Amino acid sequence: STATLTITITPVNDAPIANADTATMAEDAAPILINVLANDSDEDGDSLTISAASADIGSASVVGNQIQYTPAANTNGLATVTYTVSDNNGGTNTATVAITITAVNDAPVTNNDTATMAEDAAPILINVLANDSDEDGDSLAISAASADIGSVSVVGNQIQYTPAPNENGLATITYTVSDNNGGTNTATLTITITAVNDAPVANNDTATMAEDAAPILINVLANDTDSDGDNLSITAASADSGSVSVVDNKLQYTPAANTNGIVVVSYTVDDGNNATDTGSLSITIAPINDAPVASNQGFNISENATDGDTIGSVSASDIENQNLSYTILSGAPIFEINNDSGLLTVKGESPFDFETTPQYILSLAITDDGTPNETTPINIIIDITDDMEPLVPVEDETFGRPITGELELSGVFSSGEFNDSIELNNNLYFVGFSNNSDKDIVIASYTTSGVINTAFNGDGVKVLDLENDEQATAIISDGTSLFVAYTSFDGTNTEACLLKMNTAGVLSNNSGDNNSGIHCTALASTLVINDLEFSDNKIQAVGKSFNGNDNDSLWIKYDISTLAYEAGSPKIVDVSGASRDDEAFAIKNFNSSDLMVVGSVTSATGDKDVLIRYLISDGENNGSFNGSAALSLDLSKNNKDDELFAIGGAKNTEFTAFAGGYITRNSGEKEAVVLAIDKTGTLITSFGDAGTAIYDIDGNGGAGNGGANVTGVKYEPIKNGITLSGTTGVSANEKLFSARILTSDGSLDSTYGASGINIISDINGKQFAKSATIDANDTVWISGVVDDSTTKPFVAAVDEQATLFTNFADVGYLAFDTISAESDDQSMHVLQLSNDPHAGKYILASTAKSDSITKLVLTRFTSAGDIDTSFSESGHKEIAIDLSASNIALVEHNSGSLFIVGSKSKTDGEEGFIAKVEQSGNLDTSFATDGVYTTSVSGAELVNLTDIALDNSGNIITVGSIVTSGTPSPIVIMLTPEGTLEPNFGTGGSIIGSAFEYYNRVHTDNADIFIGGKSVLSGTSKLIALKLSSNGTEIFKYVGQETTDTDNKIVQILTDTTGKLYLIANLIDSPNKANVIRLLVTGTLDTSFAANGVGEYTLASTGNTELSGAALDSSNQLILAGKANNKGMLARILTDGTLDNTFGASGAGFYEASQCVSTHVFTSIILQNDTQVVVSSTCNDTNSNNVSISKFNFEADGA
Repeated sequence: STATLTITITPVNDAPIANADTATMAEDAAPILINVLANDSDEDGDSLTISAASADIGSASVVGNQIQYTPAANTNGLATVTYTVSDNNGGTNTATVAITITAVNDAPVTNNDTATMAEDAAPILINVLANDSDEDGDSLAISAASADIGSVSVVGNQIQYTPAPNENGLATITYTVSDNNGGTNTATLTITITAVNDAPVANNDTATMAEDAAPILINVLANDTDSDGDNLSITAASADSGSVSVVDNKLQYTPAANTNGIVVVSYTVDDGNNATDTGSLSITIAPINDAPVASNQGFNISENATDGDTIGSVSASDIENQNLSYTILSGAPIFEINNDSGLLTVKGESPFDFETTPQYILSLAITDDGTPNETTPINIIIDITDDMEPLVPVEDETFGRPITGELELSGVFSSGEFNDSIELNNNLYFVGFSNNSDKDIVIASYTTSGVINTAFNGDGVKVLDLENDEQATAIISDGTSLFVAYTSFDGTNTEACLLKMNTAGVLSNNSGDNNSGIHCTALASTLVINDLEFSDNKIQAVGKSFNGNDNDSLWIKYDISTLAYEAGSPKIVDVSGASRDDEAFAIKNFNSSDLMVVGSVTSATGDKDVLIRYLISDGENNGSFNGSAALSLDLSKNNKDDELFAIGGAKNTEFTAFAGGYITRNSGEKEAVVLAIDKTGTLITSFGDAGTAIYDIDGNGGAGNGGANVTGVKYEPIKNGITLSGTTGVSANEKLFSARILTSDGSLDSTYGASGINIISDINGKQFAKSATIDANDTVWISGVVDDSTTKPFVAAVDEQATLFTNFADVGYLAFDTISAESDDQSMHVLQLSNDPHAGKYILASTAKSDSITKLVLTRFTSAGDIDTSFSESGHKEIAIDLSASNIALVEHNSGSLFIVGSKSKTDGEEGFIAKVEQSGNLDTSFATDGVYTTSVSGAELVNLTDIALDNSGNIITVGSIVTSGTPSPIVIMLTPEGTLEPNFGTGGSIIGSAFEYYNRVHTDNADIFIGGKSVLSGTSKLIALKLSSNGTEIFKYVGQETTDTDNKIVQILTDTTGKLYLIANLIDSPNKANVIRLLVTGTLDTSFAANGVGEYTLASTGNTELSGAALDSSNQLILAGKANNKGMLARILTDGTLDNTFGASGAGFYEASQCVSTHVFTSIILQNDTQVVVSSTCNDTNSNNVSISKFNFEADGA
């Protein structure tokens, strides 16, 4: 059944349902209201209320039945609010609100700051951030700052405050802090500025005053200030010129004397509170003119002073640097002063005399040119000195070198001769050779007007060295080219050669062997071409060929273009037909192609006969001449020699040939001869004596031992005559001659010279004519050789009036003595001749070296120091001895002869020699062997003699050294005046000393012999001196101190009037010095001389000293000669061994010459008197060494 159960359910209050809530807000935002009930409910429908709320961060409260949440300051993140909901019927529930607080940047927190500083202190830094903070921990920075007083800046994230000047009290600084995230804040910095005293301010001042005015007061404080109002005072002052002081709190300035311009005064101002400042006062000082500044002065002047000599310059100045003028107001009239410079000089010729007036006083006025000008008077005292003036060597301008110049001796290497000549287009060409180190071809050219033909080789002379010994023998020209014949000797054979060159002296390059312009025979024999001629445009040459047994005639025909031999050439003909000597000397083309040849042939009796041949163009005899045979004639008809050397005459079909030479008379004298012959070989009987004319050139009628020889026959077209030339005179006195003969009969032309003959007698030396050429003016040019001690190529020109043609070389003749290159000349020794006939003259012995050859040359000077041309044309004579070393000495014998000593070469070493030379310069052949004694020392490979002296018996003493098996030893040799060893001296006339000693110099005093030298052992040397008796016995031997240099060398040894011995030597040192040792008569050191007997002297202003010779004057003072600083040097040593400080420029004790542009040395010395010497010297002119002699007078102060 159904029933109904009614159940009464009594109501029970249900609790509300509280659901969790969320909310979001910003950090530090304002409180927010959250309606948390919006999502809460109640089953019963009860009204809900929030009965409680709390927050874990921040604070929560119920406002208007909602949750009001206030965040904690500076907090972000999640905050939880727990709240309780009530339904007001006892039912409650709890829920939470989750509030997300989003982070927001917090502004920094700034706190005010304070600081303290002194007034006007330096800026300070304040770290205001030290008490500021930032919730976010951000780094803070000061982004702005300002000050109400002073100035502020941010430095290093700190406040830098600079106070205002002179300000104190409080200063407020407002600054802004930034957290760099947009947050900022502002704070203040209060700075207490403590009061400090302020320095005063000194302002610059100016003032004006006059130069040298009285002191002035300047109130410099008038414009100075003090910000504190303190009273100011001047505590210090200084001036850059003049002086300053403080007077009544003002500046008193006193100017420096004579000063104008701007003066700056610095002063210090004090405020009484220890504060100061410095000011400047600029004072303008207006100038006034000052008088010159000068005081009394004194000078000294030698009593030997003369007009124009300088006394001194008066010292004066002017403050304004104005121009000064000087005037002598009073005093002696023997002085004058330069108005502008104040230079005092002597007026008048030698006006002083110390003994009468030792002092003068002058009154001077010195005036400036200011406005107005001012004058200062002073006194000048001039003391006259009685000084001894030094003696200075002064070269005598009238003696030796100043008039002769430096002498070049290369002429001794210019020996040679001219053998032929031609005239071409108004030019003359002479050919021959010069004997230098070998024989070389010489060609010289002059115009017919007598001047050098510079178109030929630039200087008119050409020397050809073609490697062998060459001698030019003939020359010819085709009008364009020159053809020169010469011999070439290679040491074994002599070949005949022909060269071709143009008139400028250039060898042909398209003819001859290998286009050399030269063609030589190759017959390995001895061939000589004596003459050349043209025929059919070919060159014909004649001469000789030596086959080892006899001379035969040589004939060669050349092609003019190529120099090639023509067919059948060379041809050698034995004209004698019997292997006897014959030779062709000259050839002449008179008619077209045929040629006449003259010479000589040896006859069957052994004498020479004249030889004439007439050849056709192929060298064969002309069939119409002498029956086709050579013509030989014995002109003298006495079995004496006759020869023909020249041929001439007019060219003509029917010609007459004139052949010249000599015949020999019965007396032996040779006379000039000329033959006249036609083309058939017939003598012209109208000429002379049946065709032969003999000429007595020397005028002695054939009775003497002289004679003449014709070597030139030239036709004179103007006169239609024949000019002869040749040599005449006795042996050693040969002279040139010329003569003119008439062609009609051979007689002498009386209008020419002296009855047709002209002997050239005013030329020094011997002359030998070799050929002649006549020019269009009928001037005959005779060429050959001159011998005035050396043979030289020579030319003389004689005009148609038989006088020397002086347009040529100024005198009409010329010796070619400068053909060689400059030689290396060394003067060795000069002496003055004491014996007549040349007493008073000077002889200089020198050496001349060219290549490897050293020659001995004597030069003679007159007593006036000029070249003595009576000795030879040049004044020089070569002594025929080839030296092995440039070291010779000489001495004069009382006969007037000279003895010369030196060394010469031999095949296995060197040997010494002593030569006796007559005053004429010729060897005295009566002495020794032909005038020369040659050493002969057993086993010695070298003998070197270095000095020579004569004893009182006339014996000859020479010293030197020998080398035997490589070991050196000294040697002394004594010869008799005749040139034989003196047997009573030493061992057979000589003494050989100890090994490794050297004797360099010898000196004799009556019979005593003194020798100087050195010993050398183990790299050291000692000077030595010996005294020997007349028989060679040693009286004493001195051995000096040991030195470490073996080049020390004695250059002279002398004895004075007391018998003391002087060793004059060179000391090798740094620099080299002069060394003089004086020995007593016992041979021991004279300790009163120099330093214990030994003197060492530097005799050069700079560089080395090198002695060459010495002499003692009448007071036994030593005069030294040599080289100093590469200049000729003279010095004087007093008797006590000290250098004479009264000698030489400025009393230096020595004199350095200035006559030579390069190295200069005085090589020997002659004392003429105590104040005059003659020296020989060698001067290098930068190209070569040359020699000279000079006279020096010792003049007071070199005047």
